[in-house]
Amino acid sequence: MRRFVVAAVATALLAGCKFKSKELVFIYLDAGAGAGAGADAGAGADAGAGAGADAGAGADAGADAGADAGVDAGASCADDNGCGAGAWCDDAGACLWKKDAGALCVATNECATSYCVSGVCCTTSCNATAPEACGQTGSCGTGTCEVYAASTRCVAPGCVAENIARPASTCSGAGTCLDAGTVGCGLGRCDADAGNCPACTSDPGCISGAWCDAGGCAPKKDAGATCAAPNECRTTYCVSGSCCTSLCPPTAPEICGNTGSCATGICASWSASTECVAPACLAGNIARLRSLCSGAGSCLDAGSIACGLVRCDAGTCPACAVDSHCVVGTHCDAGTCEWMSWRPSQQFLENSTTTAISPEIAVDTAGNALAVWEESGTIFATKYAFSSSQWVSLNNIAVGSKPHVAVNASGAAFVSWENGGYWARRYPLPDGPWGGTEFVAEGGEGVFMNNKTPFLAANATGDVMSLMPYRTTIPGFPDTASSRISVNWWRPATSRWEDAGVLLTNADSPHAAFDSYGNAVVAFVESSGSSWTVKSRRFQSVPGWSAVVPVEVNTTSAMPVPRVAVDTAGNAIAVWAKTIASDTNIWWNRFSVASGLWADAGKLETDAGSEAPHVAVDPAGNGIAVWSQMQASLKTIMASRFASDTLSWSAPRDVGYSSLSDSRNPWVCFDAAGNASVVWWSEDFYLFGYYGDSYYANRYRPDGGWVGVDLGSLTPIGETDAGAVSSFPRVACAPGGTAVSVWDQWDGTRYNIGANVYR
Repeated sequence: MRRFVVAAVATALLAGCKFKSKELVFIYLDAGAGAGAGADAGAGADAGAGAGADAGAGADAGADAGADAGVDAGASCADDNGCGAGAWCDDAGACLWKKDAGALCVATNECATSYCVSGVCCTTSCNATAPEACGQTGSCGTGTCEVYAASTRCVAPGCVAENIARPASTCSGAGTCLDAGTVGCGLGRCDADAGNCPACTSDPGCISGAWCDAGGCAPKKDAGATCAAPNECRTTYCVSGSCCTSLCPPTAPEICGNTGSCATGICASWSASTECVAPACLAGNIARLRSLCSGAGSCLDAGSIACGLVRCDAGTCPACAVDSHCVVGTHCDAGTCEWMSWRPSQQFLENSTTTAISPEIAVDTAGNALAVWEESGTIFATKYAFSSSQWVSLNNIAVGSKPHVAVNASGAAFVSWENGGYWARRYPLPDGPWGGTEFVAEGGEGVFMNNKTPFLAANATGDVMSLMPYRTTIPGFPDTASSRISVNWWRPATSRWEDAGVLLTNADSPHAAFDSYGNAVVAFVESSGSSWTVKSRRFQSVPGWSAVVPVEVNTTSAMPVPRVAVDTAGNAIAVWAKTIASDTNIWWNRFSVASGLWADAGKLETDAGSEAPHVAVDPAGNGIAVWSQMQASLKTIMASRFASDTLSWSAPRDVGYSSLSDSRNPWVCFDAAGNASVVWWSEDFYLFGYYGDSYYANRYRPDGGWVGVDLGSLTPIGETDAGAVSSFPRVACAPGGTAVSVWDQWDGTRYNIGANVYR
């Protein structure tokens, strides 16, 4: 055990001397050793003496206490436990006094302050804080903890709102943060990175509701204010130099919407004087009046007016000056359009002394007509000139019988007849001249030879087709007859008839019609020896003739005579009279272009005693079928209308009834406007004990239906003398509304050809 003896200190204290701190002279003595060893150990006598004196005085007045303190400080040690209080053991194994605040240190045990921070003895631990707290940095300077310097940023720059900047704040250097506050940017947008309010260079540099104007933000303008670009406007749109509530895309005047400009903040509409609906004609006699804009974005529809019988002209209904100013089926009379009518009395077309029979009629698009008939083995023809309203140019054109006539698209009339074979002549309407007689086809041969009336039909391209039925002896079987139908064509390209060929065998009664494309549907009857069936073939330029197909399924013992009509699209309607047991009814069927098939045949009426059907269709595909039917013991003329939109027939109704006797053999045609004319003959007057025949007509109008119901409301278009028996009347309609009818009639001595015109 070491003992510390401080002799000098004791002597000095006894003498009343005072020592400076730490100026003690230590004398280290081992037990039993001399004072010299102690004096060496306390090298630095002045310091040692002073330190020893202070320690001795503070610890104890006794010598033992002073001696213990003095010897601990310079003693050898292995660790701090080997040193006294206030000392530490250094790396050399010597006890050293602990260091005061501010002294350099390596470890906390070296420091009297108990903390060695960043190599300096410090009064506290100096725990580091974040810079934004402006507190301790974690370092110690002169014995006290260092704080963040005054240049340290404690609050980052930013934006409190889009137009309020928060500049950066710095520490005070004394442990607090000096808040820099906020700065208002006005209409400018705060720069979050810099925390300031920079001048704008574009609109994103301004807050919502403002725009950048030459480096400064200005409030966006309200509707109606002047502007150069849309970004200046609160309304988003700058139109024609004005802030506007919408883009104002220009519209056409007829819509009455935006003109494309803006006034007072709203889009400018077309003015009230702007035409939004031009005057026009909705139909032949419906005028659409001129309509004007309201000035508020809408069109004030002036509507339309009906012109009556006057043809609309550019949205007006003018007085007529010529017939063309009136709708189809009417004519101009002293500035007023009136319905056409049949002439007050019939005309005779010939003045010979021999009987004239079997008249036929055809018209061109202008209303000119050609009538043909047979007179004692000679074919006669005369034309009706529409321009003069006269029948002119009676001509004996050939020897023969059974004539038929058709007019092609170029206005040329073709007449065909039989005379051993089949022949034809051509007459271009209205002024001719007649062409030469041309051979069309051979007729029948042998004991069964029986040539019948040829049937002519013309298409829209000018072609003319002739169907020629005949009976002939079958080659090799002289006692057996065959019914055949030959076909031949006249072509405009060659201006002649081609070579005829047999179209059908065991066939009779052909009837045909063309559509606007030049396709034809032929209806006929085919014989099985003891019964007849209505069948059909269709012609197309490519591939030509189709196979024979049935139009009906059931057969009949009496040969029917089918009639067929075709609309512009090629849909066909066929009608015929069919006898089953003792009942004869009118049957019909329809061919559809869409399906390429005939439908199932059906009855038009269910009363017995019907006969002589005929059918026609208008350009829209609507049809009218007429026939003679027994009603209350008398024959009357019945009609039914086919509607193309519903594909259905109306209920049959009377269109010509006589309370005296039968009405028979109707014929019907359409003009381009859908007006239909039907003619028939009727035994309706009694003279000198005999009934006489009259010829009647009725008219169907799409806007009003049938003109009359019974003969009391109709005026005869022709009459014969009492006791006469007449044959079938015929009627043909021109597109413009003119209708021409012919018939043979008795004059008391012979049959003449009568005619009348509806115009």
